[in-house]
Amino acid sequence: MLSSGILVLASIVFAQAEVKLPPAISAELEYLTGSWQTEGLFGGRPSKGEFRGEWAPGKFCVVLQAKSDQGLATGIAGWDPATNEVIETWYNERLEKVELRYKVASNTVKEGTLLVHSPNGQTGKGTVRSERQSDEAFVVTAKMDTIEITNRASRVNK
Repeated sequence: MLSSGILVLASIVFAQAEVKLPPAISAELEYLTGSWQTEGLFGGRPSKGEFRGEWAPGKFCVVLQAKSDQGLATGIAGWDPATNEVIETWYNERLEKVELRYKVASNTVKEGTLLVHSPNGQTGKGTVRSERQSDEAFVVTAKMDTIEITNRASRVNK
């Protein structure tokens, strides 16, 4: 009972302070907004799809909806203040949870890790790299022990 009172008090104290995303993180999340078409290779097989990103009310994270040859997925892109990483957490129709954690390496490159949690208890680990080609296109490459994925995204509209 005391712990819930402390949580309420802490949330009131933190809620009163004005907090904003760091400008570099806000720019990375803003880049994901709009409609995109994707094409690439998923384990050596051609794959096509599309996704849309929209700011959540309050502009603290971006909600992502994707549809491709691989199925449907919904994600949230946000910021981890403890590690200063951009994090995308996706859930797909195969009931997998996919987490991408990026460090911003430069104005055009984000690099990090990839975790895939399957409903059968298996976990896949790998690396991920996103390289901005322009304001209208980027390439994501993900590598795991058993599969490599390369996707090129082109903006359809903002």
